[in-house]
Amino acid sequence: MKKLLATSIIAVSSMLTINACTNVGAATDTTASATPMPAHKDGMGMGMRGDMAKLNLTDAQKAQIKAIYQQNRGDKDERGTRMNEWQQKREQVQALVNSKTLNTAQLNQLADAEAAQAKARFVKYVQTEHAIAQVLTKEQRDKLAEMRKERPEKGMHDMRHPGKKDGNMKPPIPNSDY
Repeated sequence: MKKLLATSIIAVSSMLTINACTNVGAATDTTASATPMPAHKDGMGMGMRGDMAKLNLTDAQKAQIKAIYQQNRGDKDERGTRMNEWQQKREQVQALVNSKTLNTAQLNQLADAEAAQAKARFVKYVQTEHAIAQVLTKEQRDKLAEMRKERPEKGMHDMRHPGKKDGNMKPPIPNSDY
């Protein structure tokens, strides 16, 4: 009985604390900011942040590189089709995972399709990088190569998770649908 009473008191106090914190946050953040959020630096698109922004590109170079990125991005219908294909593939993988026996023929077919898509992505990436390199001057290409050479020294973990410096990440939560 004492455990039940103690648990109830802790639960109620936790809910009241959460409710109070939520109300305080809502009350203090009721006015909109007077200054608008800044746009991308120099009006550049998402692809020209980071390394590209440090190359002192001319307006003509920025326009050419932006056109290259837009050309390779594809239109909305194409992206929608890719998303539908990804969803179908994900459902096929989930069906394989959940089946009593593993259909290795279907698994190999999905693996081959995934490998073909990875190859196509890689080829498109290299073609895009090549097209951009043709827009840059020799000095800009050298500077970009130097910046990219320094990047691995930072480590992939730091680039993906800049707030986590110690490398101690929680393991993913296992799927409990089994």
